[in-house]
Amino acid sequence: MPSLWFYLDASFILFKMCPNQSCLDRKTMLLKARINIQNGTFEEWLTFFQSYSGQRSNYVKDEVVVKIGENEAQVSFEVTDIDGLTELSAADDIRLREKELGVITAFID
Repeated sequence: MPSLWFYLDASFILFKMCPNQSCLDRKTMLLKARINIQNGTFEEWLTFFQSYSGQRSNYVKDEVVVKIGENEAQVSFEVTDIDGLTELSAADDIRLREKELGVITAFID
């Protein structure tokens, strides 16, 4: 699965996180992801992640980052604009840096 920060497939997220119509009627959705950093450290990834937090804040709120290990993090947040976050996540500079760091993102319940 591509990294959340590389590219968001909105239809997959809606299917995975919102199995019925009632949650589709909400304006936001809660997501939690496990981030594995294969070619770097948590600190390197966090510096990168924080570098575009201002842009991300246009599309998410209540973001919480937890260090799980030297090469792993957990991020939870509420998506307020899935289309905007999808576009931001597909930006070439973000995709390139995540590729360099070897970021793998898995959505968790």
